Amino acid sequence: MDDLAPTAVASVIVEELGPNGQLLLRSTMAGGLLHGPLEQFHAGGGPAMTAHFIEGKLHGACLLYGDDGVLIQRGAFRRGRPHGLLETYVHGRRVAAQTMSDGVASGPSMSFDEAGQLTAKTHLVAGQIDGQATFFHEGRQVRSAQYRAGLLDGESVDSDAEGQVVQRAHYRANLLHGSLRRYWPGGALMEETLYHDGVPLGAPARYDEQGRQLGVHEAAPALMERLRRMVRGD
Repeated sequence: MDDLAPTAVASVIVEELGPNGQLLLRSTMAGGLLHGPLEQFHAGGGPAMTAHFIEGKLHGACLLYGDDGVLIQRGAFRRGRPHGLLETYVHGRRVAAQTMSDGVASGPSMSFDEAGQLTAKTHLVAGQIDGQATFFHEGRQVRSAQYRAGLLDGESVDSDAEGQVVQRAHYRANLLHGSLRRYWPGGALMEETLYHDGVPLGAPARYDEQGRQLGVHEAAPALMERLRRMVRGD
């Protein structure tokens, strides 16, 4: 006797109602598992979740809403795991957008401030920052850095609000390795220190705004104030 093709399992619509008869959940079931569209509602009637399932696992678009009915997350799933663009919202504004691959953050990643302006643009591999990372403040770039497997590795450049470079540093495996240079507001070199695996190779060389090298005890008060400001992040 030839094998028979498997019989398709019939789908049924299941609804859950609240104490006042309001619809709280409408789902599609097949063989005792969620299989098809699902809609969940807050007690006030607004949407809480819309999604799609295959054999009990999220598969396809999924949207989550707060109590006020405003979107808080939008993503895509594949067999139960986030796969594709995952976006997060606060008060209706997008604050993060991350590319997912089978449940792991992998690919472009962006974050935004309350005004919707970009605050960070990175790339992740297996959940860790890898490659070029750029950071912004009020829409202006303030740092660019190179990462490898989540650690600073390569050149990092910091800029002030006017776009003037204030520091250039080189890293290896998250440790300063190579030159660390700081600059006067006009762009002239202010200080340079060489590092090897996080350890300074001697005292820093310091310069005034005209490029003249200063002795160890000749650093002007303005220079020291500039250093303190950079440490504070002013």
